[in-house]
Amino acid sequence: MNYYDKGITGEKRSMEQYMAGYPKYPYRKAGQKIGPTQSHLNLFPVDEGFAKGTIFRNLYRPYKNYQPRPVMPTTERERLLYDVDKYYFALHEIRLYLDVYPNDEEAIKVFSEFQEQYIRAKHAYETRFGALDIEAPNLDTSPWNWTVGRWPWEGGK
Repeated sequence: MNYYDKGITGEKRSMEQYMAGYPKYPYRKAGQKIGPTQSHLNLFPVDEGFAKGTIFRNLYRPYKNYQPRPVMPTTERERLLYDVDKYYFALHEIRLYLDVYPNDEEAIKVFSEFQEQYIRAKHAYETRFGALDIEAPNLDTSPWNWTVGRWPWEGGK
């Protein structure tokens, strides 16, 4: 039994009762007909989705009058790291969708595109500013650049 099996009064609830407030097919508009050339994913552009917390338009629920502020990187390092972060976020969102719909060919194609953009963005950052993780290709040189430079607590950025 999971935490959602019981309501406030202790009565047992089904998954359908628990999920009653959520759209049945959150990745498409209600009543939307899917044609062979029509995208059913209905995605925000990556920058906008990253700011809103989801790339799926039909899952976004604004909070009152809140408008996400656009991110304005001020340095090249910030811009490159922002690109890495936003494409990783988009990859993660599509990966979660594919966990539920593993045979969706359009989503697999979008995942591959985001993956290529993420790899390019990560490579651009690591080439210019050093490794982001232990799998970075530029760690095979001497001196080992994982420890080159100042750490954040030493005033490095």
